[in-house]
Amino acid sequence: MENAILQNPAVTLIAFAAVIVLLFWLIAKTKWHVFLALLVPILLFGLVPGVNLSLFIKAFETGFGKTVQGIAIVIVLGSIIAEALKHTGGVEKITLTMIKWVGEKRMPLALTLSGFVIGIAIFSDIGYVILNPLVHGAAIAAGTNMSVMATGLVGAMQLTHAMVPPTPGPLAAAAVVGADIGTIIVYGSIATSLVP
Repeated sequence: MENAILQNPAVTLIAFAAVIVLLFWLIAKTKWHVFLALLVPILLFGLVPGVNLSLFIKAFETGFGKTVQGIAIVIVLGSIIAEALKHTGGVEKITLTMIKWVGEKRMPLALTLSGFVIGIAIFSDIGYVILNPLVHGAAIAAGTNMSVMATGLVGAMQLTHAMVPPTPGPLAAAAVVGADIGTIIVYGSIATSLVP
């Protein structure tokens, strides 16, 4: 316990729960960027009464700094690609290309394939917001339920977002375990394509 950042287990659990609640609130309600929404609650944890500041700063520099050091370039490049796709209409173009490949009669499949590709490059929620009008239009044109059109798209985007770099989650996991990012992209892509 001498090397613990916070000695009191009850205060630690309450502070940890508060950090998680604040993180979700900043992302969901205030729409902060994920990086800032993660950074601010962690820094606020250092203000909890009883925190050993020297150990906290050392742990922050070692853990957070080492993780960011390993993945910073990929995150920056991924963000640039995401912004380019978002503002140039690339997301819509990818989706329309998939529709052209598989045909309008297989619209749910086209949206699912689009989700796999788009989920690698940009955050899944952003991708869905961009494609929402297209999904609504496709559902109306096909005379089918919105859930039929959206399920494959959302599921595919969530899978690739969670398993395939350059999204931050898989990148952070790769940095923590020291895995090769290229290998994770290959195997993550294979794993997400095998999910029924």
